[in-house]
Order: sequence, then structure tokens, then C-alpha cells
Amino acid sequence: LGSDNETVYVRVEDSATGCYSVTTQLLRVTQGPVAITPTPLERCDPNNDGFEVFDLTLATNQIAGGSVPPGVTVTYHETPTDALLGSNPILGPYPNIEPNQQTIYVKVFYTTTGCSNYVQLELIVNPTPEATEPTDYHLCDYTGAVGYESFDLTSKITEILGSINAATHTVTFYTDLPQAQLGTGNITNVTAYINGTID
Repeated sequence: LGSDNETVYVRVEDSATGCYSVTTQLLRVTQGPVAITPTPLERCDPNNDGFEVFDLTLATNQIAGGSVPPGVTVTYHETPTDALLGSNPILGPYPNIEPNQQTIYVKVFYTTTGCSNYVQLELIVNPTPEATEPTDYHLCDYTGAVGYESFDLTSKITEILGSINAATHTVTFYTDLPQAQLGTGNITNVTAYINGTID
């Protein structure tokens, strides 16, 4: 077995005369860059067309093992051949060209040694559930507190989900749009919610 910086001897012989010469070949094992297969980049798809825009650089530090060391470059490519040759690197925000899921080929190149490693990055576009706007929820006023009643919001979940699978989706309720968009401060007493406004 050899090791870095090993010298092997090469004999070149003329088979007709038996004359020969000997030269040397130095074998070097140079350091290759770290290249770790990253977790997929995922985006939600508001219009459910299978396409979104990705910031590929979000995967760079993970690929490089924490941070990109000096002398190492990480480039992204649409094909394995482009990655191998370092051709046509993807620059800037990248709109996927294959719907729903696409493989990007990543080249990690160490300029000091000329060594490269290669990994793949998966881009995943997740469909956005399309809720059905439910019909108005009416209750008769029996409490005596005019305009206020106890609403069981869960009674509308089936209508809201429509054909969406209830086993894989959750429904939460909010009192304002910004909280609903952030997914924070949801109504907790959904089976007995007292409305806060008088119609």
C-alpha cells in the first residue's frame, strides 16, 4: 500500500533489444473539500402550479460542513455534466424548471489542490391546501347578552376542508388576518368561542 508523497519507479524497455531506462513518478494524495448532502430546500406553492423560486445559497454552509473554508467554492448546476465541468453555474434566485421536485447538482471545488466533490440538492415545491370558505355561522341569541353567543368553531371544519384530507391537515382559528398568516395567537376555546363583535 502506498502513501502520500510516495515515489514509484517506472521502467521503459525496448522489447526487441532489451535496452531500458528508469524514471520516477511521485504519487500525491491531496486534500479534497468537504461535501455533505444537504437537506432538501422546500417552498410552499401558493398557486399550486409546481413552481417556486429558491435561494440555493441557503444550502451552502451545510454542504461545506458549517462554513465555506478559504479556497473552496460551491457552485450549483442543472446537470451532472455541468457540475463536473463547472459550466453554467446557477446564479441568483433560481426558479425550478421541473414541477414539484427537481435535483440540482452541486460542485465543491478546492482551488488549492484542484480537487472537487459532488453532491445533490433536492428542491421540493409543496402544494398549498386550498380551504373552502364556509357559509356564515348563525346562532340565535339566547344568552341575554345581546349580540354574543358561544360558537362551536369545530362544527365548520368539515366544510372548510372540503376534499382536503383531515388526517394530514390541521385547522386553526384566529381573530385577525396577520395572526392567521403568522400562525400565532390562535383561538384556543374553539368549541365555545364567544364572538367579540356585535353585528
